[in-house]
Amino acid sequence: MHTTDTYRTYRDDAIRYLQARQLGDGGFFFAQVEPSGGQDTYFAVETLTDLRASFDRDAVVRFWKRRLERPSGLSAHDAFWALRSLEPLGVDVQACSLDVARSARVGGALLPHAADLTAPATLDAGMRTIALRGTCLSLLYHSVYIRTFLGEQLDATAVLDLLAALRHDDGGFGTGAISDTFATLDALRIYCTLCQPVPHRDAVAAWLRTQLFTLYYLEYVYSVVEGLHTLGEALPEPDAVLRFVAGSRRNNGGFARSDMGIATIEHTHQAAAIMRHYGAW
Repeated sequence: MHTTDTYRTYRDDAIRYLQARQLGDGGFFFAQVEPSGGQDTYFAVETLTDLRASFDRDAVVRFWKRRLERPSGLSAHDAFWALRSLEPLGVDVQACSLDVARSARVGGALLPHAADLTAPATLDAGMRTIALRGTCLSLLYHSVYIRTFLGEQLDATAVLDLLAALRHDDGGFGTGAISDTFATLDALRIYCTLCQPVPHRDAVAAWLRTQLFTLYYLEYVYSVVEGLHTLGEALPEPDAVLRFVAGSRRNNGGFARSDMGIATIEHTHQAAAIMRHYGAW
């Protein structure tokens, strides 16, 4: 039986789990060894900020500034994580944007301009995505976010056309033959970033609801819940979802992908988001 006090204890333990994984280089990494990871740093900063918990903010800024100075530049994912990590820290992200843009270009993170955005019509949906520099929509989402944030030219129509090609008849999105919840969540995030309505919104929401417990792993439940939350839909089966998330908690206060396995910062971030969306935290 999970009570309000139990969930509060889980919340406090998760905060301590995350705080303990900030390392000497200023970033975060679930294995508690340097160098820190950009993704883990982003997830930890966002989660601790949302939970109004303390951490060394100045150290995070120093961590990202060192990453920005690397000769190899930033990948699309790193540039996204940098922007999203710095923004809630009270940093003037716009002042850092030139450094991010320079580093992202060096690292090849920015999408091509409009003329290069549309893959040949002869390619199938999966190959069209590969032609846009990746096999999953998270890369497209991160690149669109970066270019939008930095005021870079972007042909939104080409991006929307691509999403339309990746939408399946069942309501979901996918880069392969079937829909998947991760691609669907990234597609919804792209629509939000571009301030565009989601076509066939009700069908997307209906499909997401059918996927809630098709696989009993935290990341799948998260992608469904986060997708429905992004759409502004009522969230399904609160008792079952919260019970599942609580069962993924490890003794160190972090969360794993299921009732087995090790806790990670990413899964703790996902658990915290679900808990907050359902009002448990």
